[in-house]
Amino acid sequence: MRGVWGGGGVILYGAGRALPECLELLKKHGGEPIAVCDKRFAKEKPNECLGLQTIAPRELLGAKYKDCNVLISNVAYYEEICSELLTWGISEKRLFLPGFAYRCTNYIHTREYFSEPMLPEKGEVYVDCGMLSGGSVKQFISFCGGDYKKIYGFEPSPNSYKRVIADLQGVERLHVVQKAVWSEETELRFAKLEEEGTFDPGGARIDSQGEEIVCTATIDNTVGADRVTFIKMDVEGAELEALKGAEKVLLRDNPKLAICLYHKPEDIVEITLYLWQLHPENKYFLRHHNYVVSGERYMLDTVLYSLRKHEDLCHI
Repeated sequence: MRGVWGGGGVILYGAGRALPECLELLKKHGGEPIAVCDKRFAKEKPNECLGLQTIAPRELLGAKYKDCNVLISNVAYYEEICSELLTWGISEKRLFLPGFAYRCTNYIHTREYFSEPMLPEKGEVYVDCGMLSGGSVKQFISFCGGDYKKIYGFEPSPNSYKRVIADLQGVERLHVVQKAVWSEETELRFAKLEEEGTFDPGGARIDSQGEEIVCTATIDNTVGADRVTFIKMDVEGAELEALKGAEKVLLRDNPKLAICLYHKPEDIVEITLYLWQLHPENKYFLRHHNYVVSGERYMLDTVLYSLRKHEDLCHI
């Protein structure tokens, strides 16, 4: 594992609560930590952080750090960080996420949903269910070069919705719905898992014990006559109900699908069977994605992908 880091040293991006654990993991796998990077350091830079020098994000573009790898140590916003660094021209080969104690990988989270043969194409109508901070929308736009017909997004969480609107300001042909995507239009209880001034991206969801009430929407009614080509879905266990609310679109358009299966143990069977019954001729495959540090727990994303039978599967 020592060779995976190269010879340029490693910069840890993110000075939050996950930093000490990531630093320990890095050292255990032979990485040489040289600095801690954080957006806050662009305004006020302390002399050091955990004994390491501190740098602002833009300093990563300088000659001094051009050979360094970057280990993302910010759990909440790692997708956004990866997307921004890629936009700046930093190679994804330099970007790493922390994994289990015995493994590190540079197959970073930006490749979830949008990796061969699931790359967005020109002229897509894209539906993003569970937008969180809008990172997957930014990745979609980047992969298709901004050449798309329309983007629909669903995000019921009030704080996440505000952030999406702010972060995606100026994005054209974008329709964001502040509702939970579901099998019918109704009102349901919602566990928000957010507090004023804080943000926990892990688990805000439909929950019969939730203290809030949210309105729901269906994909079928939201997109209307638009011919959908790509649906990404990460909605904390509501995926099957959301798919049922998209049944007309699924039958009519047979779009590419990237559906998370890891929130409920039965989903890997029930969602796969439901989709297969709609389109038994399609090709279905599973991918396990990054190991993600979340407090003291580790999570592994499992995504079901669906492609039309005639589409190229040579890269799976």
